[in-house]
Amino acid sequence: MKREWTKIEFEKERPFSKRMGATLLFMRENLATILRLSVSYLLPTILLFTLFFTWSTSHLFRLLTVGYITPSALGAFALLLASAILLILLVPSFSYSLLQLYNERDERLKGIHFNEVMTHLKGNFTKIACLLPYLVILIFLFILLKIKISSAVAIITSIVFMLGIGIPLLLLMPIYTIEKLSLFKSFKRSLSLGYKHWGSTLLFWFVLKLLGACILLFFAFPWIMSIYVEAAFFASSTTFEVPFVYQAIIYLFSLLMVFGLVISSIFILIGIAYQYAHATSHREKIVIVDDIDKAEESFKILRDK
Repeated sequence: MKREWTKIEFEKERPFSKRMGATLLFMRENLATILRLSVSYLLPTILLFTLFFTWSTSHLFRLLTVGYITPSALGAFALLLASAILLILLVPSFSYSLLQLYNERDERLKGIHFNEVMTHLKGNFTKIACLLPYLVILIFLFILLKIKISSAVAIITSIVFMLGIGIPLLLLMPIYTIEKLSLFKSFKRSLSLGYKHWGSTLLFWFVLKLLGACILLFFAFPWIMSIYVEAAFFASSTTFEVPFVYQAIIYLFSLLMVFGLVISSIFILIGIAYQYAHATSHREKIVIVDDIDKAEESFKILRDK
């Protein structure tokens, strides 16, 4: 007998266990749909990224053994970076499009088609592309701090920077993509909610990353083993050429690993969205309670008069 799922309410205040439960239930209920739609939307980019990743890995081994880099290697690294940026844009836009449709439709994601997902994908892709330059600036500032400041102070500064700015900004992407707000208002709301719920956001993000790493490790294990074998061959001979059959096997294992990376990323992104839903629901509840208290005080004053 097929199980009937209950729709997960989005904007709801939840304790830690319920937030994690909502994330896991969303993934469990919609995993088949995510896999089916990923083939249409993400698979071409995943195939290209895996190809450039495998190519770059081979050049990296040659660089470590021979000691110099070739123009072909530079091209491989450049293409890998370009495909990685594209994947960084596509995965969040895809994840939050599915979440938006899940919340909007009474039948959730049941029977959904790719054309329906595209209605949200275009807008989400544009929004996340707008966020990318700010992310690059933050990473650049982070690296600059580590270079300019002495080692001991750099570590402390990096930790303060990451915890003080990075944790509240984890909520920026779901706010900007899900809510109809400008980037500036989304940034303000992210900092406001992020600092008010700093501890719960940090803990929830850490557990999500830990579970995501376990998912990735499961998919990446065959690639890790194959890469150890390849490294051993390169260490034994500087003129070693990887056989075509083994290259094909490494590519398939790399494809499995990248696929696991995408699944773990979707899991983390959905979890952060439910963390935002908890934070904003808690905030609205406080506002409503304050309004009720003010109304009761006003009524009491009028009654006394």
